[in-house]
Amino acid sequence: MKIPAYALRIRAKFYTENTQLGTFKLGLPGMETLLPSPTRFRIEPKEIGSEERAADGTLNVDSIAIKDHYLLYYEMLTDAQAQTIRIELNRKTDLSFQYLDQTRTVIGLSFPCELTSTSPVLWEKITLILREK
Repeated sequence: MKIPAYALRIRAKFYTENTQLGTFKLGLPGMETLLPSPTRFRIEPKEIGSEERAADGTLNVDSIAIKDHYLLYYEMLTDAQAQTIRIELNRKTDLSFQYLDQTRTVIGLSFPCELTSTSPVLWEKITLILREK
C-alpha cells in the first residue's frame, strides 16, 4: 500500500518539529547548525584503555579515560535534514555539539539511516553517533 504524499508530509512535520527533548546543535565552534530534535537521546560512557593477560593469567588493565558517546535517534528525517547532518559529519574535524546547557567537542562516528520513500525523499530508523573528543 502506497502512503499518500500529504500523509508523508504531515508525518515528517510531526517527527522533525518535535522539540520535547530541547534543541541540539552541531558544527564548527561558533558556527553550529540547528539539528532536528531527536525522538530519543542517550549518553553512553565508554572507557578508553587496554586489557591484556600476563603469563601467569592475571589481567592487567590500563584505564586512560572515560569518554561519552552521544546517540541521537530519529524516527524520520527529510532529505534536507539528513544532508545537513551529513555535511557537518563530512568535515572530518572536531565539531561542537550543544544539547541542554552543555557544549562538548565531538567527532562523528556513524550516521546509518534507511531510505523509505523517494517522493518525497524520507529517511527512517536513523541513529547519529558522536564521540566526545
